[in-house]
Amino acid sequence: MADKDHPKQAAQRSVAGGKSGEGSCAAAGMSNSPVQAIVFGSSRGSMNPHRIHFVLDLNIHDGKFPEFERVIKAMTDGTAHEPGALAYEFYLSSDNKHCRLLETYADPAAVRAHITGGVVQQLVPKMLELSSLARFEVYGEPDAESAARLRAIGAEIYPHWNGLENVRPAAARATS
Repeated sequence: MADKDHPKQAAQRSVAGGKSGEGSCAAAGMSNSPVQAIVFGSSRGSMNPHRIHFVLDLNIHDGKFPEFERVIKAMTDGTAHEPGALAYEFYLSSDNKHCRLLETYADPAAVRAHITGGVVQQLVPKMLELSSLARFEVYGEPDAESAARLRAIGAEIYPHWNGLENVRPAAARATS
């Protein structure tokens, strides 16, 4: 360890074989637990960097909520049959004027299937007649063609950088 190194930086280099965020914890004399991987900046824990998440905020036009609701139900039903669509959840403000949609896809192929499928091609234009898009963020890395289509409609894309996905049941987490 160089004189100027902080212990955490030295550990990161040891874990990473010289690069922060890569390599084995065992190389630094530690177990390969996801917790230690996360503490030292690794994205090699249980995180799935191939998943892609969408966050959309919609402002529902005055008097259009009943029709908006019908379109949203059809969108949800359609998305339920798409391969790789893992989550498609709408959240509604108490005054029925603002809606947030959270979407999760297994990988870039699932995103491509969604944005080229019937839900987006047929129902999203109807949804946008009844509401305005206030925010559209994509977290993850869609393929280049999908990314271009998403950017063309105003999406801001944030590539995966680092993270933790704790997939153990809550009861198991409480006992460890």
